[in-house]
Amino acid sequence: TFEKGIGADANTTLVFDVEGKNYQTFEAYIGIDTAAPDKDYGGGESIFRIYKDDEVIFESPVMQRDDDCIYVHEDISGAKEIRLEVQTNDNPDNPEARYNGWADWADAKFLIEEEAEPIPGDINEDGVLDSEDVDLVKEILLGNLELEDSMIPVADRNGDGKIDVRDLVLMQREVLSA
Repeated sequence: TFEKGIGADANTTLVFDVEGKNYQTFEAYIGIDTAAPDKDYGGGESIFRIYKDDEVIFESPVMQRDDDCIYVHEDISGAKEIRLEVQTNDNPDNPEARYNGWADWADAKFLIEEEAEPIPGDINEDGVLDSEDVDLVKEILLGNLELEDSMIPVADRNGDGKIDVRDLVLMQREVLSA
């Protein structure tokens, strides 16, 4: 049981303009509503699809009323349009299914995920402070790599507002002691 969501009949497409909203994820629990007739009485047989712009990023198996719902968690970063589509299965042995595909997108939501705090010294932003980060600072100090403004707070290990040999030494010590 879910408190919120979107209910739709089969052969329905819902379109959401998400351009410029910075959503990163769409999530929902999908399935056929438990109030729909079961398969012995022409219960719905539906396929759920999620489109990011014109690309299918999720397609469910054929779902019926008594199937467990499926949790979907899809990356929609950079999307302009999200389409939620439910189509009947067109099963010739169950022609009534096209009338009873009561589709639920339960607890459906678009999410903006919070940015994680940067790891001190993690210049390449791979989630760890390691020898690759030390090598990048060496290249910056040698003038072989341009220092980007976003690197300064991450690479400035001693907090003096600049990147120098002292920061490099502190990073090397951290890497060696890990």
